[in-house]
Amino acid sequence: MNYKKIITSVLLVSDGPVEHAYFCDNFDISEKELLELLAEINDSLSENDFGFKIKYNDLNSDFLTTDDVTKELIDFKPPSILRGLSTPALETLSIVAYEQIPVFLAYLSIAAAKTSPTPRSLGSAADRKVSPSRQIS
Repeated sequence: MNYKKIITSVLLVSDGPVEHAYFCDNFDISEKELLELLAEINDSLSENDFGFKIKYNDLNSDFLTTDDVTKELIDFKPPSILRGLSTPALETLSIVAYEQIPVFLAYLSIAAAKTSPTPRSLGSAADRKVSPSRQIS
């Protein structure tokens, strides 16, 4: 198995730093071997002038642009960044926003009003009466 390709790919598609334990556990390699692989990957990236590097410490690694490319990107933004979020990302955000407490409570209020024969609000817990033969309304 080509660990360098897999490590590079995982770091490229991850949304942040990846803990070294992930690679060590999945590849059954030592921390020392992993650090050697990361150094080799950085050497290859540098030799080929790809504009990327792997920043790593004792705990985790991340795939970043090199400092010179970062300076150049200040004035240039790829079209995909300018377009904004992808459709799946927007759908995920809308689901998360929908499930937030204020929206969810409003939904419950509307659902309760639609199922009740007479219009009413949910009211506070103190307004609701509970008896052995009556459910909480």
